[in-house]
Amino acid sequence: MEKEQEEKVITLGEHRQLWLAENKTVRFKPWKGLQEVEMSKMLKANGEKLDGGKVCKKVSLMLTYMCTEIAGATFWEQTEKGYIERMTQSEREAHISEMYETDVLIAFMLMRMACIDDHVSMKVPSPFKQGRTCRWTGDLSGLPLSGPMDPKAAEWEYKLTSPALMRGNVSVETLVMGPSKWRTSEQIAFESPENTNLLTIAGAIKSSPQFNAEHKVNHFYERDLYDVEKKDLSRISQGMEDHHTGLNMAIEVFDEEEGREGRTFISSVPWIYPDFFEDSSQ
Repeated sequence: MEKEQEEKVITLGEHRQLWLAENKTVRFKPWKGLQEVEMSKMLKANGEKLDGGKVCKKVSLMLTYMCTEIAGATFWEQTEKGYIERMTQSEREAHISEMYETDVLIAFMLMRMACIDDHVSMKVPSPFKQGRTCRWTGDLSGLPLSGPMDPKAAEWEYKLTSPALMRGNVSVETLVMGPSKWRTSEQIAFESPENTNLLTIAGAIKSSPQFNAEHKVNHFYERDLYDVEKKDLSRISQGMEDHHTGLNMAIEVFDEEEGREGRTFISSVPWIYPDFFEDSSQ
């Protein structure tokens, strides 16, 4: 499946909804003092799960609490006495895990935009010197979105240079790749695998023509790629970048202390840091 040659690019500020979900609506509670207290209690109660930089868990928890509606699911209903649960916490977390990764990140950006504002001013680590940070100031509403808005349309095929054995005796020649689910990011964060690349690729495999209904293959795992050649893994990783669909979070940051005239580097919106939800107005 070839990637479309021309892609329409729009901004997050223009779109303001999810990208790949069938139901692209996302709505939030207002973030007031009550929500601040209750969410702090929730995050503190899950402290052990958040240890080790498990930012993916924090994202999931915040969305399960702040989203009233997301990707076709109603989490909370507003009543005269406040918000009441329409789904249990475990059901909400499971729903977020099964969403596409780009939709979860879009929802997280939109939540920040709705609860604070579009403007962000934060320090970003410099790749040129350990411990040095650079100030990045930007507008989240200007982040670009592109690519197919239908998960099936976003799928593409990769033909292995040589067949690889999967599940013991199935000789696989072609992999059908597509957008990853948020559960893959959560799995990488919690398991800290030796090779995150294998797990990332496995999470993006949708199917293979060599597997039929009798094999009952619903998910692919790191071990399924043990017989795949290194050159194929590298090419698949590059293909995943080339076929990316949804939110592009790449930003340009200027390090004024690097060299005589400073130097620009490419980073990502610093959404993983605690002060991402601080007011950046100046």
